[in-house]
Amino acid sequence: MEGYSLNQWLLFFFIYCFIGWIWESCYVSVENKKWVNRGFLRGPMLPIYGFGAIIILVATIPVKENLILVFIFGMIAATILEYFTGVIMEKIFHVRYWDYSDEAFNFQGHICLLCSLAWGAFSILMIKVIHPPIEYIVFMVPDIIIEIMALFILVLFTIDTVQSVNDAMDLKDTLARLTEGNETVKHIKKRLEVMAAFINEDVKEIEEKFMDKISVNQGKNEIRKLSRKQIFERNLERSNKRKTEILEFMSENINKYMGKLENVADKPTQQYEKFKAELLDCLAKIKKQEKHVSKMESKAYIHSINILRRNPGAKAKKYEEAMKEVKDLEKRPDI
Repeated sequence: MEGYSLNQWLLFFFIYCFIGWIWESCYVSVENKKWVNRGFLRGPMLPIYGFGAIIILVATIPVKENLILVFIFGMIAATILEYFTGVIMEKIFHVRYWDYSDEAFNFQGHICLLCSLAWGAFSILMIKVIHPPIEYIVFMVPDIIIEIMALFILVLFTIDTVQSVNDAMDLKDTLARLTEGNETVKHIKKRLEVMAAFINEDVKEIEEKFMDKISVNQGKNEIRKLSRKQIFERNLERSNKRKTEILEFMSENINKYMGKLENVADKPTQQYEKFKAELLDCLAKIKKQEKHVSKMESKAYIHSINILRRNPGAKAKKYEEAMKEVKDLEKRPDI
C-alpha cells in the first residue's frame, strides 16, 4: 500500500466510489421497491465510499496483519469521516442527505453504532478480500494507461461534482424560498384574522379559503397515462395556481378591510393608524411573494427533485414543510 502512485490512489478512489454506488443503489432500491440511482452525484459514484476506502487503507497500513486492529482503526477512521462529511454538507446545503436519528446509539443523526460496526466489518472485508485482487489488477496496468484513465475519470468526476453541487444549491434555495413564502402567508393570514375581528368581520371565510383545495378536472385513467414529467408539470402548475389564488384572496380582503376600517366608529387614532400600517405592510409582502411565485423556475424544481430522488431519505429539519412540498410535486394525485 505504501508504494502507490498518485494516479493509482485516484483509481482506487474511483473504483470504491463505484462499488459503493452499486451497494447503496441496490440496497435502497430493494428498500423502496423501485430503482434508485443512489448518491449525491448524478453519475454512478458515491464519494463517501471512495473517501472511506482510502482513509481505511491509510489508517490500517501499520496494522494490516492484525484483524482486530484493522476493524478498530478502520471503524474509527471511517466514522470520523462520515460524521464530519455529514456535518459539513448539512451546514452548506441545509439538507441532511443521510440521517440515523431513528437508529439506536446515534450521535446527532450523522453517525450511529450499527453503521460504525459496519464500517469496521467493511474494513476487514476490504483489506483481506476486496482490495488484494483490485490492487493486483491495477498493478498489472501500465503506468501510462493508469494516468490516462485517472485523468479521464477525474474530469468526468469533477464535471459531475460541479453539476451536483448546483443541484444541491438549487434545492437549498428552493426550500428557503418556499419556507419564506409559507411563513409569509401564515403571518398575513393571522393578521387578517385580527383585522377581521376588529371590524366585526366573519373570519371563517378566510380559514375556508386558505384550506380549500383546487379541484381536479382529470379522471383516474387520464392521470395514470401521464408521464413522470407531465405529473411534475401538472402538480407545479396546480401548486403555483393555488398560491396565486391565496395571495389574490388576501389582497382583496386587505383592500376591503382598508375601506371598512375607515367606517369604524369611535376608533382610537393610534390603533387605527397601527392597523392601517399593518394592512399596507401585508399588501407589500403579498406583492413581493407574488413575484417570488412567478420567478420560481421549473428548472430549479427539477434539479431539486432529481437530487431528492437519489437521496429519498434526505431530511431538512429547518425546511420540513417545504421539503414535503417539493417531494409531492412528482406524486400522482389521489382522485
